Amino acid sequence: MSDAPLYLKPSVQMEPLFNSWYAWGMLVSPATSAMITANLHVRVLESYLQFPDLHRRAVADQAMKGGMFMDYDGDIAPVQALLDRTREHLAGKLAFAAAVKQLNELLATKTDGQSLAGLYESVPQPLKGYVELVYDLHNRPGFRLVEGMLYDSPNYDESLQSVRFSDIACDDRPFVLSSPRFASADDVDLHLPFRSPLVDALAALRTRPTSRGQVVQWLVEAGANEAQQQRFLSLLTDVAPPLDPQRHYSGDGIRVRYFGHATVLVQYAGLSILIDPAVSTASETGLDRYSFYDLPDAIDYVLLTHNHQDHVMLETLLQLRHKIGCVVVPRSASGPLQDPSLRLMLRTIGFANVIELDEFETLTAGAGEIIGLPFFGEHADLDIRSKLAYGIRSAGRGLVFLADSNALEPRCYAHIRRRVGDVDALFIGLECDGAPLSWLYGPLYTRPVQRAVDQSRRLNSSHSESAMQIIDRLAPEAVYVYAMGLEPWLGYISSISYSDDSRPIVESDRVLEQCRARQLPAERLYLKKEFVLSTVVREEI
Repeated sequence: MSDAPLYLKPSVQMEPLFNSWYAWGMLVSPATSAMITANLHVRVLESYLQFPDLHRRAVADQAMKGGMFMDYDGDIAPVQALLDRTREHLAGKLAFAAAVKQLNELLATKTDGQSLAGLYESVPQPLKGYVELVYDLHNRPGFRLVEGMLYDSPNYDESLQSVRFSDIACDDRPFVLSSPRFASADDVDLHLPFRSPLVDALAALRTRPTSRGQVVQWLVEAGANEAQQQRFLSLLTDVAPPLDPQRHYSGDGIRVRYFGHATVLVQYAGLSILIDPAVSTASETGLDRYSFYDLPDAIDYVLLTHNHQDHVMLETLLQLRHKIGCVVVPRSASGPLQDPSLRLMLRTIGFANVIELDEFETLTAGAGEIIGLPFFGEHADLDIRSKLAYGIRSAGRGLVFLADSNALEPRCYAHIRRRVGDVDALFIGLECDGAPLSWLYGPLYTRPVQRAVDQSRRLNSSHSESAMQIIDRLAPEAVYVYAMGLEPWLGYISSISYSDDSRPIVESDRVLEQCRARQLPAERLYLKKEFVLSTVVREEI
């Protein structure tokens, strides 16, 4: 390798890890990470050690894809070592999860609507000082976590965080919710907290080259030994990356680029807004796609719709942090276990400028505005407030991004139309099957979820009838079906695999047919898409 400036190779993957598991939002927040560790990770590891062949058969069965089976076919020793390490080094988290169960039982059996003041002495020790005991207006007891204090306590342990660099040749990865990440000989694991500036420096190597000596200095600061340094250097190249010369936009109107799943880049008047970023590496699989090299050098706003692993994707967010101006997140309810604060989480891991936006609040964004919109559905009827759809207006044009919204109350969209005005492009998800409640939120429960309840309350978005109800009320000029998990490079996040007769495909086909019958342009997005909405000049009255 010459002395030329060095870049990360286009095929390098950068995964954030929590205790050797793929890190997503719920694994950063102190309370939810404790519940998931105790009620999912430990149980999966124990199950695999007892029945490894069952897990291996299950992950080979397409019908079982996305189940809580470990996708691992190596030596069993690392599995046992991870379980032992979890029991020893995460004992505080396991105790926290046990205390949540004890507190729920206490509130269920020792309250009658009278004052809760006398119960504070009975709060389990791991929760003392971190919870407020409360009733709702039906005199049902519960508790509120003081989440900011949990981050400022041993419940938040940055030593569990690390970043893994790997050179990949394909899009396939094990499903993240049920499979820990065991390192290969070629991986480079750096035990860095996510907030470390070194994460930014190393991520920026995708497009900002530096010298070999500077890279080695960063690696030494990160605690990398000589072997790790040499492996990391093998992930670098002196060949400049294939930066898209059109990544910046200065034309009239609004340019829209679809990057896959729910990731959309909106650019106008020199400003860039990126929604739910889950950006692919520049793969050689033959599937055309936008990658990190198609993003502008600065992203003014990132908009996050809700705290699910395919929408708040730390893997992408950490790699883009050095070029993000502001992250906009939905306002949380502040304290419920199931609804941790996105603002607190992101600020703790190093995002300096995070703004909470509420429903029907507006944020001025250059020559346009960002509008927070109600987001019903996809959360299995749980009381979760940190979810927000978005409207964007500029140049006389309007776009609406509904992510995984469901028309549970279609009349809501008539109110939205009055607020956002004319809608030129509507982006709507139709993953209408959805996983059951327990698939994502089961580890937060302290009692088993009844099967009938679990199957009834699903993480689903719109089907064709509800989507058309939304379309009728918003009256868009064009409809784009997105957030379907179609792209193969996101299978490890969503576990989704469709055939032509899969219900979401059939239902979205119906939407496209009904739209086209009305002469309404409609398309189900896949891989990549670009279009420009020209400036609208309205006559003064």
